[in-house]
Amino acid sequence: MRNRFILSTSAVGIALALSSLSPIPMAAQVTKAAAKSAVPRTPDGHPDLQGTYDLGMMTPLERLPGDPPFLTKEKAEALEKAIGLAVGQAAPDFLASDQFGHRQSLAALKGKTGTVLLFFRSAD
Repeated sequence: MRNRFILSTSAVGIALALSSLSPIPMAAQVTKAAAKSAVPRTPDGHPDLQGTYDLGMMTPLERLPGDPPFLTKEKAEALEKAIGLAVGQAAPDFLASDQFGHRQSLAALKGKTGTVLLFFRSAD
């Protein structure tokens, strides 16, 4: 009697294990191929963003619907004025607090080969 119980439960367990290995798609799985788009894709399906991006460019990578693919000369000049300094333009002297709270001027920090400034938002 005991052997018959073990044999029947083993048979049911093996049947369940074999049925779980069958390639039947579930209800939530999509079996249709995704629609083709003009955007190049990586092998895993994500957009391919390979390339060289220059932070000095004014053209944004993401544009609102209806925006042109490039900036007109007038729009570029307006955006350049809104950004502030142009590339290569000298920054005006100013006072700011450093990470220790001491007031520093740009003129005092300038070196012979130039100065690199890093601005970050304070948690204060």
